[in-house]
Amino acid sequence: MNDTAAAPPVDDIWATKHPELVAGRGYAWSPQAKSLTGRLNLLRVAAFGMAAVQLYAIMLIVGAYVLVQQVAGGLAPDSPILGAFAQVAIVTSQYILPATVIILLACAATYVMFVHRGIKNLEVSGARNLSISAGWGAGSIFVPLVSWVVPFMAMRQLWEGSHDPVAGKYSAPMVVNIWWGTWIVGNLLGLILNYSTPREAAIASMSAEEYLSALTLLLFVGSGAALSTIISCFCLLTVAKQVTTAQESLRSTSAFDA
Repeated sequence: MNDTAAAPPVDDIWATKHPELVAGRGYAWSPQAKSLTGRLNLLRVAAFGMAAVQLYAIMLIVGAYVLVQQVAGGLAPDSPILGAFAQVAIVTSQYILPATVIILLACAATYVMFVHRGIKNLEVSGARNLSISAGWGAGSIFVPLVSWVVPFMAMRQLWEGSHDPVAGKYSAPMVVNIWWGTWIVGNLLGLILNYSTPREAAIASMSAEEYLSALTLLLFVGSGAALSTIISCFCLLTVAKQVTTAQESLRSTSAFDA
């Protein structure tokens, strides 16, 4: 029986090319390790939900901006178009925040489940060069300040350990960096948006030009935050799919060698 097996194909152009994955002599995938497929599917549902909410938020912001511009250009305030949009915006906007919170909690829960199980699989299988435990890698997203760094390190370790459990020397692809970078940018822009959005009392005293200027800032910052979050969601799913594929390959290779 050969001591080496071909590395699992990685279905992304950002994936690092590397030599063959050693999964034979000196290493075996533990029977205690569990499949990540179910957790990946749950993560997909949560991530697509988050992307959908963010996309709808962009549509609301852009729609409001266009209508305000039209009003400034002479559209009658009692226009049926303006009234219809205002009605839709009022009815749906009150659900955006609670929906975002619920979906964010779902994303956090499914992410924790995936990362914890993924690193735990590496631990019980004796993968080398693991510096972050399953509990710390998953739970670090709830720790202030730490949550800006450790989850990225944990995901990078999970990807590298899943593709090279013997030495852990293969570098994670650029998509891991893009995932975390866009997530950080989206959060920072979200904070800026919270502090820069004018309150009701301030809006009442604004002229049309001042309101349009404030809405322009809201358009760019809010759309940037939502777009960054959407990109981050799809990058996370790409990374999770690659990790799942790699671990399933290790499972099948070890079963074959046995």
